[in-house]
Amino acid sequence: MDFERFLLFCAFDQGLPPFLGAVDSAWAANEAQHRLLLKKAASAAVHASVSHAPMRGGFVGLTEAHPSALQLGFDLEDIERVTEAAAARVASPRDHSFSPLTPAHLWCAREAAFKALKGDCQPLVVSQIALTDWRTREHDILQFTFTATGASSGQGYLWDDGEFQYALALWTPASHNEKGCRTPT
Repeated sequence: MDFERFLLFCAFDQGLPPFLGAVDSAWAANEAQHRLLLKKAASAAVHASVSHAPMRGGFVGLTEAHPSALQLGFDLEDIERVTEAAAARVASPRDHSFSPLTPAHLWCAREAAFKALKGDCQPLVVSQIALTDWRTREHDILQFTFTATGASSGQGYLWDDGEFQYALALWTPASHNEKGCRTPT
């Protein structure tokens, strides 16, 4: 399994056309021109979600063949870099109900879901996203459902290559004009 096959699995599983996407050490946060290089690489996409860690960066993008309302979020992280303490800052008590979850799983899943929930449906803080219905799929891919207050649910996928954790979150608003996702405080 590699990153491109992970993306193909996610698209096929959702009945969608293939996503654009790639990862590269040249796009890592510790590279001086990483933002410019990553933006150029993702420019073929109609919409792209980007992520970068100190040693690797990447993007996943939508093409014109994808449904116009589909929103996505992508995150990658060095598995060893995400500590229990860091993951606990954004966790909820229900997060550990599925035994194989690691801090990197939880961190990346929340980050990707947060990016997918754009506009009024994006919660004010990442910890307000519920991650539920975890299941193991082929090739050690984990699938989950995510929701935020007032928003319809989305689907997410996690996979790692032994060094980096990758998360892709897909969300389509209940309607093109889904409003009022944030509740008054």
